[in-house]
Amino acid sequence: MARRLFVMAASAAVLAAPSVLVAGSADAAPLPAAYTANASGDVLTVASTLATAPLAAVDLVHADAAAGSTTSPRTSATSANLGAQVGPVGAQLNSRTATAPPSSTNNGSIVQASLASAPATFGTGILSAVTSANWAGDLACVALGTPLSTATTSTTGASATLLGVPVLSTGDASTTATTSLIAQSATNDTRSVQSAATGNVAGLTLLGAISVSALQPTLTATASSGPAGSASLTGSAVTLTYPGGSQTLNLGDTSAAVSIPLVGTATVHVASNADVTANGGVFSTTFLTVDITLLAGAGTVSVGVLPLSVSATAPTGGVECTRAVIDIATPAEGSTTADSTPTISGTSNVPSGTVTITIGGETHTVTTDASGAWTFEWPTPLANGATTVNASVTNAAGNSATDSNTFTVAAPAPAIVITAPSTGSTVADTTPAVTGTSNVLSGSISLVIDGAAPVTVSTDATGAWTYTPTTPLVEGSHTVIATATTPAGTASDTTTFTVSIPPAITISTPADGSTTEDQTPEIAGSSSVVNGMITLVIDGGNPVSVPTDASGGWTYTPTVPLSNDVHVAEATATNASGATATDSVEFEVFAEGPLPEVAITTPADGSTTTDRTPDITGTSDQPNSVVLVSIDEGEPVDVDTDERGSWSLTPTSDLACGQHTVVAVTGNEFGLSGDEVEFTVSCPAAAPVPSGGGDSLAQTGSDIAPLGALGLVLLLLGLGLLRRFHLTRA
Repeated sequence: MARRLFVMAASAAVLAAPSVLVAGSADAAPLPAAYTANASGDVLTVASTLATAPLAAVDLVHADAAAGSTTSPRTSATSANLGAQVGPVGAQLNSRTATAPPSSTNNGSIVQASLASAPATFGTGILSAVTSANWAGDLACVALGTPLSTATTSTTGASATLLGVPVLSTGDASTTATTSLIAQSATNDTRSVQSAATGNVAGLTLLGAISVSALQPTLTATASSGPAGSASLTGSAVTLTYPGGSQTLNLGDTSAAVSIPLVGTATVHVASNADVTANGGVFSTTFLTVDITLLAGAGTVSVGVLPLSVSATAPTGGVECTRAVIDIATPAEGSTTADSTPTISGTSNVPSGTVTITIGGETHTVTTDASGAWTFEWPTPLANGATTVNASVTNAAGNSATDSNTFTVAAPAPAIVITAPSTGSTVADTTPAVTGTSNVLSGSISLVIDGAAPVTVSTDATGAWTYTPTTPLVEGSHTVIATATTPAGTASDTTTFTVSIPPAITISTPADGSTTEDQTPEIAGSSSVVNGMITLVIDGGNPVSVPTDASGGWTYTPTVPLSNDVHVAEATATNASGATATDSVEFEVFAEGPLPEVAITTPADGSTTTDRTPDITGTSDQPNSVVLVSIDEGEPVDVDTDERGSWSLTPTSDLACGQHTVVAVTGNEFGLSGDEVEFTVSCPAAAPVPSGGGDSLAQTGSDIAPLGALGLVLLLLGLGLLRRFHLTRA
């Protein structure tokens, strides 16, 4: 039977350029703009329905490219030995992927795809991958001509065998997937979003007998305006060569069927734009479709050569890469704020750029961060009422953008209270903390102390404030005025208080209970009276004012020597409020010096007198003083000395006949001195001596003390004499 050849064809449709949906560039969206692009392609996809062993679809030699302005990563490109699969096929997937940011490439070999699972055998030759992913940032476009992502997967050949029948084989083959931003016009930098999937298959043979001319189709999706784009397919006519003839199929021709005796029939179709299907914005088609029916009902094989898929989305008008954008977020348009120094913030598409902010005639600049965001706290309080803020920015391309918001400042009337020191209070601190509250939040208030220059004091986020004087306040009354100012006016509060430091004073020398030989000892101490006066009293005498130095120290030296005796010094400090403090010490002065001289001139020592009331006379080197005189250890008698120191005593009653002893004692601040004489009163023999006669100055001869009586008298009478001396001196 003769072999039959069936060929069906339709008209060709070749597009020289992709079709686009056009919108005016004035409507293009500035960066950051939302857009996406995806493209994928395979060299072959094979599926079979066998009576004995059905085979799920297998995609061989795969490329994929993706881009999304909000996805992570932003762009990616993948080359793989296998693509989508339905069910396990026993082959190992291997791929290379590049992602951005940062921009990267990933080139090299890929593990060959192979499957040997009866009754099917699939395989590829050597595989290689070229992938790159690029991203200039969310606020910039990649350079024209630079793809967002691209992946090319190449092989030296591919083959599929079923039931020992060579279903197909190829020579060199590749597929490329690319996403890009392409220029809409030559006069501005407005871009469309595009994705493209292309293929190239040489040396394609079907059923070991049908040769297919080289295939080089491109499926392109372009989005220039609106959420989704459109797709176009371009390619060349296909020539089938087989035993006994050939046939050319143009894009979109009716399918052609070619029968190979003893093998089967291959039905071939070349796709056109009419074969491009859209599903959820994804456009796809298979450039060459081959349906093979094996003889004897062994089964069917579906072969897709260069299945391609693309999608693209863009904002209305496309993406404007160099348009500057700025937006004032706060204060919002039409809003009202109680803050007279509001925070002004917003966004832009100029990273690390400069935003100029103007209110009225006042202008400030602020730097944007890496995302283009910016914030600035207005430093000068704004008046209550409507206020307009303007913001502008210029990008690296020299394009500028402006925005303005009008808002209302409604700052409350100012309020301020001094909480410490309270009015009428007394503080024991020369640098007291002055504290208070206000409704000036994170601002400042003014403080005046005793009419001096105003001091600016910062308030915290709650309006609280505190200030410590840098110069100590003097003791006495002080007045503090605190003033708060807002755009609504001013308010003040006043407090009057007294600084009173409790006085303190200490006598450090002489130490309490000490003894000194110095009759003009230095009396010194410390006090709380700085550069003032303290009062010193010695032994209850007249007060003496003693100056203090810058540290409160003081010292005093008596102008009149102190006597040998116990003395008391009392020091008093008085503060500005009249409060006093005292300290006292008791100390003794014991100085060495010349002892006084005293002498009994009559009766002479060892003399005899018949006068029973003899004059007892003497001298002393202490004129106008006192000499204590004792006869026969009797009661001492005070005898005054005249201006020459002479003194005289006449017994008031007769002395007894016999021996008598007279002792005279005097003293000064250095000690006691005395003199002693013995004399005899001689009486006539006929005259009897009265028993027990004599008064307190006369004693019997048998009671006369020996020469040592002077020492005894000094011991007994000295203290009294010294006491009299000291009282006289005082």
